[in-house]
Amino acid sequence: MDAFFRQQLMAYADHHRDPRNCAAHYLGIPMLFLAVIMPFALWRIEIAGLTLTAAPLMTAIGIVGWMIIDRFVGVAMIIAVMPFVALAQWLALRFGAAVVWGVSTSLLAIGTTCLVVGHTAFERRRPALVDNLFQAFIGPMFIVSKALVALGFRPDLAGPLNGSGADLGGSLGAGPRVQLPGQSRSRGSDHG
Repeated sequence: MDAFFRQQLMAYADHHRDPRNCAAHYLGIPMLFLAVIMPFALWRIEIAGLTLTAAPLMTAIGIVGWMIIDRFVGVAMIIAVMPFVALAQWLALRFGAAVVWGVSTSLLAIGTTCLVVGHTAFERRRPALVDNLFQAFIGPMFIVSKALVALGFRPDLAGPLNGSGADLGGSLGAGPRVQLPGQSRSRGSDHG
């Protein structure tokens, strides 16, 4: 794995140790993603007689960035975000600008509230993006990386997700520690 991605995941994990804060992010980040791409679904583009919206085009820019950082996680991000892009386009085509802007604004407010409550009430630490704005780009990768580790696809990410440079352990917890198959649950043994 690229050292830059490992460093960014560790920095993000360091600001997301409390499981309740992580849960708030699991709700808030998808809401914010949808809130951001929905207005782009209103912008229609005609290409060779085919009507597209700017939502998948803008999302593609993000996906390219995610794939540059880590190809496997980038591909998983495609799978994770495409339902949101499809929903944004459906809402825009079915209901129009007033509904899209209303839903987008609501999701922005609710998603932001989730993150603020997570950091203020549970983590009691300012968000990672205050120190490094790039962490806003890492947040969705953090969620997808946690899922990939839990599913057994990327055990090499467990260390950084737990706040450690070690592949299978670490002293800092990013929410609940990621348990790998065959790994001991005891604190004394990180390699089971």
